[in-house]
Amino acid sequence: MLEQDSRLDPDRLQRHEIYEKAREKRIAVEQRFLSLRNELPALSQAENASAPLGRLSDDILLEIFITVRDEWFNRGPGWARLAHVCRRWRAVALLSGAFWNKFQITSFTKQTLIYVFTCLRYSRRCPLTIWVNTPKICSEEHAAEQRAVQTKMVEFIKSQAYRVVLLDVNLSGQSDVIKWIDFTMPALKHLELACDVPIKDPLPPEVQDALDLKRAACQLEAFRTIARTESHHGELLDGLSRCENLRELKLACTAVPEKDGPFGVVGRRTVSLPKLHTLEIDDSGDTTLYLLEHLIVPHDCVVNCYVAEDVPAPLIPIPSSWASLREMRSLLVTFEHNGLHVLASKVLPHGLDIYPDEFSFRTISSTATRPLADEPLARPHDLSHILDEVAMTFSSCPLEVLQICLWDPAKHPRATSQVTTAQWDSLLSTFPSLRRLVVTAMPQRSPDTSLALLQTLGSGAASGSMKCPQLTELVLSDDVVYLADQFYDVVVECLDARQAAGKPLSLLCFAGGAHTPGGGGFSAEQLKNIQLRVQVEIIAIGELIELDNCLGHLTE
Repeated sequence: MLEQDSRLDPDRLQRHEIYEKAREKRIAVEQRFLSLRNELPALSQAENASAPLGRLSDDILLEIFITVRDEWFNRGPGWARLAHVCRRWRAVALLSGAFWNKFQITSFTKQTLIYVFTCLRYSRRCPLTIWVNTPKICSEEHAAEQRAVQTKMVEFIKSQAYRVVLLDVNLSGQSDVIKWIDFTMPALKHLELACDVPIKDPLPPEVQDALDLKRAACQLEAFRTIARTESHHGELLDGLSRCENLRELKLACTAVPEKDGPFGVVGRRTVSLPKLHTLEIDDSGDTTLYLLEHLIVPHDCVVNCYVAEDVPAPLIPIPSSWASLREMRSLLVTFEHNGLHVLASKVLPHGLDIYPDEFSFRTISSTATRPLADEPLARPHDLSHILDEVAMTFSSCPLEVLQICLWDPAKHPRATSQVTTAQWDSLLSTFPSLRRLVVTAMPQRSPDTSLALLQTLGSGAASGSMKCPQLTELVLSDDVVYLADQFYDVVVECLDARQAAGKPLSLLCFAGGAHTPGGGGFSAEQLKNIQLRVQVEIIAIGELIELDNCLGHLTE
């Protein structure tokens, strides 16, 4: 039709011809592409079928083996899984000691005995890492057989003791944990012992030597014992004094230091552990106090303290004379269902952390048979008493961060968080270097506590004695906003007073949940007015340990 139309421009005819040729070429290329794409699977299958076996190097095969072993390490004897691979892979594993030098003993059976023997044989001269974690001995019918297998295992390991670098023994319901360390292990760097049955006294001399760390002290970097004793197990401090390379120390002896008691030496003797980076104490409050007073650790050492549930303890089992307190910069105190908890105390910038049980200092047992009023602790849920304890214990610390997180009063009908302005004044005067203060108190029972804190922070502007002049971040429970106009007026007064004194706050957070303006708390206008004075953030915190991360993100 275009050709019949003589009135058409010749240029238009030429462009149309170019378009038709390009279209035909594109269609041809697409058809060729589809044909080649359909051929690819067949070519790939033929290539894989004709490729020679064993293209991977032995090093790569071994790395794959070790990765797989680590994934199912706790499922049972590792060598059983080797039956599912080809001969060459199995041969590579058998020839590599690095695959067999780490094993776990979970039972005392003949099959496990063969497994231990196989690991010791094929590991050759590689350093050994051994975990022994077994349930209780079975019925008396099989007890003799299991004990015989256990003795044979110990003999196997004893023959290779010069290669053991880590030994972790946890025997449930058995008192013969000592046999696992009753031999010299010159390369040992990490030792853990656990036994929930009291070890009988008197102990033989070789056992005393083992618990005194006299045999393994030269290279030992980590030691842990939670073997309960009925009397004493040697001079622990004397043994620790020989462990100059000790990097990790965990103690849970459930014993109270006495003259000639479990720690042997009493008085003011101290032991320095210059390379220690982790110290864990799981014991009574008195023993915790004793150990902290007698152990000198580096300021960058991480310290975890767990107070025994069934042993009455001081409110805060930290000695005020502890040298590390002079370097402490951050302290977090929280309360849960069973009493006072110190969640995290950190040395900045090194990071000294004090984490008692599940990030908490347990001072009142949740399983105690006596009622709360009969506990030997004075007013454990009285916030004013808690603040006095914190000020007395940590008065020598140049704290920069203080976080106090309180209980839910619905779960604690006897709890009280009433604190006056004078009490807040005393606490804040103890820590003048604070730059962050977190008080997530529940105001339903004592709403004046938060108001008293704000009044204290805003006082002293005229006389030049403003409390905590370096304070820039303040975090309160979001529940306090429901005090409405009374709380709003105090907030504005505090912010204006610190601004006039040249010590303004830069961040005001309400933590613990969501807040909707006009929903019983601040109105939209009130919130906007506060935001003109300070940055306001509403943060929901499921876990208290996340508070530092939230604040760090907000202040970046």
